[in-house]
Amino acid sequence: IIDTNRDSKLQELLAYEPHILIIGKSRILDNDYRYEIFEYDVENKKYFQVEEEALDDAQKILFKPMGSPLPEPSFVISDADYVDWLTEAMGGFAVPSVLKTYRKTKKYLFLGTYFDRDTDRMVANELTMDLEGGYVITDKELGKKEKKFVDKHNLEVIEMSLPEFIKAFV
Repeated sequence: IIDTNRDSKLQELLAYEPHILIIGKSRILDNDYRYEIFEYDVENKKYFQVEEEALDDAQKILFKPMGSPLPEPSFVISDADYVDWLTEAMGGFAVPSVLKTYRKTKKYLFLGTYFDRDTDRMVANELTMDLEGGYVITDKELGKKEKKFVDKHNLEVIEMSLPEFIKAFV
C-alpha cells in the first residue's frame, strides 16, 4: 500500500496486523537512502527499526513516501524537502529495491489521489515507474495536466466518489 497522506489512518487500520512500514525522509540520514524501514510489533503495539532485508518476506508493506507522525514525526513537506526527495528518487535512493522489482507488471489503484499539483504528479511519477497501468477513482473533472498524466501512465479513470467506491467494494 502506498499512502501519500501525512496522517496515521492506515497505520491505525493495520494496528492488528503484522506489517512493514517504510517512511520517506527528505534530509540526509546516516546512509544513502531517503527512507527508513520499521516492523510493527502487534503484541506491543509499536514499531521498531529494521534493515531492508525485512522487506523480502513481508506479507504487508505500507509505504508512506511523504512521511508519517508514527513512529516518530517525519515529513516531506516544504519545497526544499520535495526537491531533495525527488532528486534522490530520480537517483534511485527513495524507493527500496524490493519495491522497484515488485511493482513491475503491477497495476495501482489510486484512491483519494489528485494529480492537479505538479509536486504530486512528480512524486506519483517516481512511484509508478514500470507499472502496467492502473485505476484512478474520482468524481472530479480532470484538468489538462491530470489527463496527460493519466494517459501517460495508462491509468483508467473510474468516475465514482471515494465513499461510493468504499461502499461498493470494501
